[in-house]
Amino acid sequence: MYYDLIKERKERGLDDQIAIHTIEQISPFPFDLMMQVADTYCNAKLCWVQEEHKNMGAWSYVQPRTQTAIGGYHRLLKYIGRDTAPSPATGSKAAHKKELKMFLDKAMSVPEVFIYKPTV
Repeated sequence: MYYDLIKERKERGLDDQIAIHTIEQISPFPFDLMMQVADTYCNAKLCWVQEEHKNMGAWSYVQPRTQTAIGGYHRLLKYIGRDTAPSPATGSKAAHKKELKMFLDKAMSVPEVFIYKPTV
């Protein structure tokens, strides 16, 4: 996902408008890193981008901790990724590509800061 985001940002000429940060480890949670990123981009929207479905990735773990790190709910972390689903994959390459294009379009539609945890 990280490389897809980098490629999409470059192709759309948004290198100077969108910052992409990665989090390699979420436990213990890097509160200091999240506060640093939030402070660096104090006027930007913060987004969590993951390839996994919303109910299968790290979103539910990361969201409340990020809200604590960035100072509560006056600045919300936005989720960008696949909707919830009962299975980890669609089973269709065409459906997978369509979902990927849809959330890459969403991710690049507004200049924002992206926080992404790669799948290991």
